[in-house]
Parts: sequence; structure tokens; C-alpha cells
Amino acid sequence: MRIIFTSIARQELEDAVRYYELEYSGLGKRLKEEVRKAALRIAAYPQVVTTATLLTS
Repeated sequence: MRIIFTSIARQELEDAVRYYELEYSGLGKRLKEEVRKAALRIAAYPQVVTTATLLTS
């Protein structure tokens, strides 16, 4: 499975990365890395995300 971020989502992530970098050096980079790892987990196990979404809806 391939994860695709909309242009708005990418911009929001970049804004958050910049903000957190201003707050604490390296924090924005850590945020971006965690988002990347989460996207990889979603791509590897899409059925878990779908099931979790249905259970919380």
C-alpha cells in the first residue's frame, strides 16, 4: 500500500516541523521522522488502521 499525503497535509506537516524546530532544535525533525514511521506502519498493516477506525467511529 502506498500512502499519499495531500498538498494541504504536506504543508501542515512542514509548518509543524518549522514551528517545533523553533521551539526546540531537532524536535521538528523528530516529528517528521515519527510521521514517516507511522505512515510506513499504516502502509504495512492497512487492515489494522481500517479496523481501528471502524471501532472508534
